[in-house]
Amino acid sequence: SQKGFEVSQALPFPTKIITDKQARNKEYRAAKSGLDLQRAVILSQARLAYVNYWAAKERHGIVSEKKQWFSKHVRSSRVATRADTEAQLHLLEIEVEQGMLENDVAQTEADLEQSKNALRSYLGSAEQVAFEPVEPEIFTLEKTKVNSSRFIEVKNQEFEAKDKQAQLAK
Repeated sequence: SQKGFEVSQALPFPTKIITDKQARNKEYRAAKSGLDLQRAVILSQARLAYVNYWAAKERHGIVSEKKQWFSKHVRSSRVATRADTEAQLHLLEIEVEQGMLENDVAQTEADLEQSKNALRSYLGSAEQVAFEPVEPEIFTLEKTKVNSSRFIEVKNQEFEAKDKQAQLAK
């Protein structure tokens, strides 16, 4: 103007630059922590899918073996039941039990397929599930390095980053 001074600044104040960089650093740390947390959750879900697959495989093996034993028992009982009415009742009971076991075998086969399909979503290839699972270790939150304080830390970093952005907008 003609009677006064005009001050203009092409470069932002140094404190604004520093605050902006700090906000971006906090955003990066929050995003990285969030990804680490998400990775741990996916890993836990994959482990759970494996444990479910292993358990279904074990249940199927146990029920199938039990069915085989009942089949042998039915064959040996048929020989002894010709004249004995009590043995005929026993034979009827074990034949009914054998029929229920056949239903259990079918159910465990369905459970096995369902758990195998759940595991396939983490492996990426259907052919990779054709293995014999071994008994899994017991995993705890300490082993996977995920706990509630880590989650709170991530949320605090996100909040601080948003707070810094709000300060910059002023």
